[in-house]
Amino acid sequence: MIGDRLGPFDLAAIPIGAYEPNWFMRESHCNPAEAVKIHQAVRAKRSVAVHFDTFDLADEPREEPPKLLLDEVDRVNKKF
Repeated sequence: MIGDRLGPFDLAAIPIGAYEPNWFMRESHCNPAEAVKIHQAVRAKRSVAVHFDTFDLADEPREEPPKLLLDEVDRVNKKF
């Protein structure tokens, strides 16, 4: 609804880290696959990944979010 009402956006800052354990973190953090869906939903032309690799806040390895983000972007782009 945000993208339809206020978008499209030129730039979105979307969090990609601090998502594990999901049962605890899901209310305030998203994983890379969810970040891609947010990018699409807000109709952003470009997005910047934020909220990862600065502090060790969660159970996932610090290097995992950007790798999973690239994998998800590749997967989604292959659909189009």
